[in-house]
Amino acid sequence: MSDESRMNTTPSFLRRLLSTPLQDLVRGRLSGSLDAKAASAGSGLPEELDRIACRVARRTRLSRAERVEVAHDLVDHFTDGMAEGVTASRLIEKFGDERVAAKLIRRSMQRKHSVFARGVRQTVRAGVLCFGVVVLFYLVLAIKHRNREIRIEVDYVAMMNAPTLASEPSDRSWPEIREAITTLRGLVGPLPDELMHVDREISKIVSASLSEAPAPWIDAELGPPAQLSDDDDVEAARVDRFFEAAQPALERLRAAAGRPLLGFPLAASGLEEPADRTFFGIDAEPSDAVSQGDADAFQDSILTLEFPYFRSVRLAARLLAADARRAVVEGDDARMVADIGAMLELAEQTRQPSIMIAQLVGMSMERLAFTVVLDSIAALPENIDDRSMLALAEMIRGLDDERLGLEMAGERWFFLDIAQRIYSDDGEGDGSLSIGSPVVDMLGTPSGNLGPEQLTSGTGAFLLGPIVAELTLGRAEAIRIWMNLMDSAEEQASKSPWEIDTAPLGLIDEIPRQAMNDDYTHMIRYFPINLLVPATESLVFTSAAIRLERDLVLTVLELEMTRRRDGRWPDSLDELEFTAGGEPARDPFDGSTVRYLRRDGRPLIYILGPDRDDDGGRGIASSGPGSGRWRDLRRGGLAGSSRGWGMVRGSGDSEPDGDIAVWAVGGE
Repeated sequence: MSDESRMNTTPSFLRRLLSTPLQDLVRGRLSGSLDAKAASAGSGLPEELDRIACRVARRTRLSRAERVEVAHDLVDHFTDGMAEGVTASRLIEKFGDERVAAKLIRRSMQRKHSVFARGVRQTVRAGVLCFGVVVLFYLVLAIKHRNREIRIEVDYVAMMNAPTLASEPSDRSWPEIREAITTLRGLVGPLPDELMHVDREISKIVSASLSEAPAPWIDAELGPPAQLSDDDDVEAARVDRFFEAAQPALERLRAAAGRPLLGFPLAASGLEEPADRTFFGIDAEPSDAVSQGDADAFQDSILTLEFPYFRSVRLAARLLAADARRAVVEGDDARMVADIGAMLELAEQTRQPSIMIAQLVGMSMERLAFTVVLDSIAALPENIDDRSMLALAEMIRGLDDERLGLEMAGERWFFLDIAQRIYSDDGEGDGSLSIGSPVVDMLGTPSGNLGPEQLTSGTGAFLLGPIVAELTLGRAEAIRIWMNLMDSAEEQASKSPWEIDTAPLGLIDEIPRQAMNDDYTHMIRYFPINLLVPATESLVFTSAAIRLERDLVLTVLELEMTRRRDGRWPDSLDELEFTAGGEPARDPFDGSTVRYLRRDGRPLIYILGPDRDDDGGRGIASSGPGSGRWRDLRRGGLAGSSRGWGMVRGSGDSEPDGDIAVWAVGGE
């Protein structure tokens, strides 16, 4: 090799630095001992042999130290050949194919490795391979799920508002309810400016009025509650003045109840009517303090709807109920009938739109109306004439099962609206969870634990969002499961209480809800269904209880009319004629006619109780087996026992022993 060639092959400082072992650098030596090319270049061999040694060492793909060793061995091999007089061309010819030689040398060197070293090497290779596969899989998922289009195509808020928008203003009861309550607020005297305090004062007056009203029938059976109301300090004179002055406003409520629909203008952006903002004490316009992205995500969304009127319609129902009780005491039974009819009509209006909370509020108003009738007949039947009794019976008999049934249309719209905001749309009804959606952020987890919404937002969306989007249900499958849940709730709610099967109500896609909450993979897969599904079991039984209470009221009305006709309480419910149709109420525990007996000459209607055996009307003790789990059962009446209804029976000895009174007339 010429001097010029050797000078050109002298390693640079940087190259020597990079090919020096760390231990040599620590000692201050720039050895460059890991440079296989330098090891062959200084051998004195012809240039073509130097290059072969360097190339073959590199092609072995061994460690740097092993390549240097290979380069030295090849240099020694060629040097020995040259010393024996073999020409360079002959040595190259005898050496053969460089690639084959590199493979053979590699295998030979690897056989020298220890078992441990070979294991580490294979482990590293497998790890690198797996990491590469994971990265590739992640990139595929990221490409698949990121930047997919969300299309919000259906305005479900507009669908809820459609009946109101299609109606005439004169058909809507809400403006009249609002004005009536505004008038009533002015009757309570000087109070703080907060409207909440004013409404609370009206509620105190309503509660205080009960002391002069017919005593609840349950008090006749069990005695007054041990704890008195905090509203007992309201003076009777003040209550009287309030209700006397309230009659025009109450008449306005009765008139409003007779209109076809409530007509409250629902809006995702808040209260749009200035009169509503004033009524609810909201002076400012709806806030715009949200980002444009969030505003687009929540625009016209059921998620952001508020229903502030629920408190007002419930207050209206309580006012009408209190006035109905006072009307019975005063002997004005026609006013009492009008109040009961208005309460039931307001309840029907409140049930729409058919979201779960609206139906629950409507059911509570219906139950309040039924309770007023039961209490009035138990305490002051002589103040209700036959015509009013027949009017009540006709009115309540008109509440058929469809009118009192459970409708889940609003809950279906609720999920469909969420689905179009958190899932992408592939144009064929399917899609995947949208990574970083503001609506996903809003859902959250009740427990506060790590959940899919944290994995698909912020840093979680960047790192794990594509994987979570792949693991969660697709849009079409999630909608299918939700609709099945709503179908199951409606199906069970249409059954009689003793036929209800609660097992399907506790399942999500055939998986028990508790098991789903305990399994993190299920929590991710079924997000957001597992966070949003309502407590359909209680809703189903609440709906069934309303129908039973309707039948109970009709039975009591017929019982009283039979007493008037025959001059005595009947010996059994078989004597009831139900000339206008109907039949005695049934026991929710076994489906038979409710039990009836005369105790001290006065009627008692009762049902079996959770132990499902007839104890002759003996009430459940306040202590004993199962009493802790059935708190307040004795005062809960018919609806209070609903936890024990259905096809699945209790656990026998753990159930409280005794029956449950659902209506009674007490002694003098």
